[in-house]
Amino acid sequence: DADDVRRLHVRREIFNGDISIGRTLTWPDLVDFAGVGAFASVAGFTTQRDMTVGRGESAAQARVALAAADLFGLLGVQPRMGRFFAPEDDRIGAPLVAVVSSEYWERALGADPSVLGSTLDVGSGTYTVVGVAPPGFTGAELSPVDVWLPLLAAQAVENGTDWETTRGWYWVHAVARLAEGATVEAAEAEATAAHRAGRAELIAEDRYDGGAEVLASPIIEARGPRPSGEARVAEWLAGVSLVVLLVACLNVANLLLARSIRGRRETAVRLTLGVGRARLIGEVLAESLVLAGLGAVAALLLAGGLSSIVYESLLLGVAFTDFGLSGRLLGFTLAAALLSAAVTALVPALQAGRVQLAGALSAGGRSVAGGRSRTRVALLVGQAALSVLLLVGAGLFVRSLRNAEAQDL
Repeated sequence: DADDVRRLHVRREIFNGDISIGRTLTWPDLVDFAGVGAFASVAGFTTQRDMTVGRGESAAQARVALAAADLFGLLGVQPRMGRFFAPEDDRIGAPLVAVVSSEYWERALGADPSVLGSTLDVGSGTYTVVGVAPPGFTGAELSPVDVWLPLLAAQAVENGTDWETTRGWYWVHAVARLAEGATVEAAEAEATAAHRAGRAELIAEDRYDGGAEVLASPIIEARGPRPSGEARVAEWLAGVSLVVLLVACLNVANLLLARSIRGRRETAVRLTLGVGRARLIGEVLAESLVLAGLGAVAALLLAGGLSSIVYESLLLGVAFTDFGLSGRLLGFTLAAALLSAAVTALVPALQAGRVQLAGALSAGGRSVAGGRSRTRVALLVGQAALSVLLLVGAGLFVRSLRNAEAQDL
């Protein structure tokens, strides 16, 4: 039920009238949100950061994130081994425990089945491993995580406890699951009221925006309120892919149209013999479907081999390692193939349905060498325009890369 899981942001006016949409909150803010009735549960976490794991010569950097005990249940995941944090683990002064990711367990800990109960020196504390997260789990973020630590216990070890009462220490992120029957609008209104009440003293002293609003945004950052860098890269790739697909569709449509024009006399003869126009249009659609189906199969095979190259070139910060052909990918490819077939067959099918019997039969073979089709010219112009668009975009992208490379860091 991903639509019920929301990221909590605060939109407020800051210096010089600028509007900030902040993801980072203070701990008292999170406590205020936990009391909102429209939320079934609220959990805090931090984004991953590099920390030292081990001591002495065995020390190495690992990506560590802090998570409240409620986070794993809120996101609906089960551990691969052991358990996640219990409520008694997630408090200041509790015995220190840790959960490691499946990838870190395999890569750094040798997939040791006796890892549960072992200890890890992380930062300033020594933690007992109590669980292994499921494969591919990265919490509410796309960034890979090696080790999970309990939010309050680990924060107290690393940074003391001043953050517990101050509303000036921004360090925690929040996700919430909507209560049954609650709407996003109602949750935002109730959370906004709780946020303003918690900061009433600061608002009265004109040290905080009294019009601040809480946004319960989708868990998928690409849907807002501001897309992440990874989301923008993905959107850019999707846009380029769509333009390339359109160029290919126009090209194939032009080829089919050219063949249709050359076979106009044959089409006229078939119509004269009683073949219906609907059948001719259906044949064009069927031919286009076969071509699109073959293209889709080739695309899936190509994607399987090249997706890792795209990932390593453009999306290194994203914890996406499963390049398998999932049901969602197959469904999307099928839909794209059907749409491509419809776009490709549209013009040739209309052309086949508009053949004039008398003219086509009397023209005979001369129509093969005769005049220029305005439709074909329009398709060619469309291909050229989209190709120029791609070339300009590619040129700007390369120029941006060269500018970045030339920066004196």
